[in-house]
Amino acid sequence: MGTTPIGGGCRKEEIDFDISLSMRIAHIINHLGVSGVNQVVADLVSVFSAHGHECVIYYLKACDSPASYPCPVVPLGGSASLPEHFDVIHAHGVGPMLYVMRHRRALAKRNGSQGRPLFVTTLHCYCFQDLPSLYGWAKGGLMAMAYLASTLWQDRVVCLSQDMMRYYSRWISRRKLRYVYNTRLLPSKQNEVFNPDDATLVDQLKSWHAQGHTVIGMNGVLIYRKGVDLMLRALRLLNLEGRRFRLVLVGDGQDRGDFEKLCQSLGLNDEVLFAGHRKDAYRFLPYYDILVLPSHSEGFPLSLLEAAVYQEKVVVSELPIVKECFDYRNPGSSTGKAEVAAFKIDPDQDATVLRLAEAIRNAIADDAIGARLRQRFDKDYSPEVFYHKYECVYRDC
Repeated sequence: MGTTPIGGGCRKEEIDFDISLSMRIAHIINHLGVSGVNQVVADLVSVFSAHGHECVIYYLKACDSPASYPCPVVPLGGSASLPEHFDVIHAHGVGPMLYVMRHRRALAKRNGSQGRPLFVTTLHCYCFQDLPSLYGWAKGGLMAMAYLASTLWQDRVVCLSQDMMRYYSRWISRRKLRYVYNTRLLPSKQNEVFNPDDATLVDQLKSWHAQGHTVIGMNGVLIYRKGVDLMLRALRLLNLEGRRFRLVLVGDGQDRGDFEKLCQSLGLNDEVLFAGHRKDAYRFLPYYDILVLPSHSEGFPLSLLEAAVYQEKVVVSELPIVKECFDYRNPGSSTGKAEVAAFKIDPDQDATVLRLAEAIRNAIADDAIGARLRQRFDKDYSPEVFYHKYECVYRDC
């Protein structure tokens, strides 16, 4: 890419590597466990490895149940122990960004005559919205401030959407900011093998279908930000019309107990299944009639992209990423171009629940909505598009 001056909080230095050569890319993550951030990293490694680049993942903390990754993984600890040369050092999350902040000088010197690496981070959330919802206002607010401060030591700051880029432009220099939409790489459905516990869940979903029920699925963490309570209330409303709907919640989280109590108070114990955490929850998508994502806030939900790969019907709240990236006109309208069925969340919970129920009815009525979602994925969010967008970030093209 030639020689590029770097500013916006960094000392003016030179980055230099040949655009015609493959790159050596280090990804730094907190741990090797299952998470949305780590799934994005795994997809990044997969697409760059497929194009001939060398990738290594470094992690800061051990975990009990590490996921598998398509490249070497190396424990990092507290020292600047990366090998001698990398073209790109890509940090994901607060801990890795703080690591780069502490060791940036040493990491730059390791490259020697190769020219210092490009320091990149991807911001996977809206920090002042999402971190307090996970960790409380005191701890989450401090983490959000650390999140922002640590971007000062990065050359490129990647957001998941144009909306997120506008959000962060209040605190981060615009010349650093880029945006790249997520993708998903999924194995063939024909190769799916379920363990006994997962096979039992599949049998339950098949049984619901056989009994004439419409199966609604939610995959993700069970917290209020994900709108689980809204879905439970909408389910009760829908079932008052004939008790034809069943809901499966695949995931776990800190608010699960509250939602189980809400099920009891709404009389939904027979209509809702708390399936708990399951590895690769996307594997259950073919057994849903509809995937519902009633979140109050998201970066770019991977489960939406997974549903697109499987051509599943999706009902989603009118998130900024949905407004930016998908067509959600009423499926009953003459345009017939909706890719998702969307509904608006506002402070009036009853009105929101009514809209969610109506969006579910709209999705059921549109047989082609899933196919149109897959077409949009292939056009704008495919692994190949994802690769070229990130290559432009790394090459500064």
